[in-house]
Amino acid sequence: MNTSEDFIGQNALISYLSDNNRTTKSYRGFLKNHRDIIIASIDTTLTLDNWKNLDNIWTVRFLRKEKDFPDLKNKGIYWI
Repeated sequence: MNTSEDFIGQNALISYLSDNNRTTKSYRGFLKNHRDIIIASIDTTLTLDNWKNLDNIWTVRFLRKEKDFPDLKNKGIYWI
């Protein structure tokens, strides 16, 4: 983990959200493009409940960082 990161993957998340060449910035897109970082953030042997917790942790991280990018608030919210 980079010493300037509060959590593993923070810099990748900020980079993803601030990428002006990316037309769609979604949680799913972040997961797809940065799964190696998400897997690296695992610190224990995972059970099904722990996988759900990992998803919850990254969902919260994504939503909190997204608030730092006001231009994203003008984008639509899509649920799959």
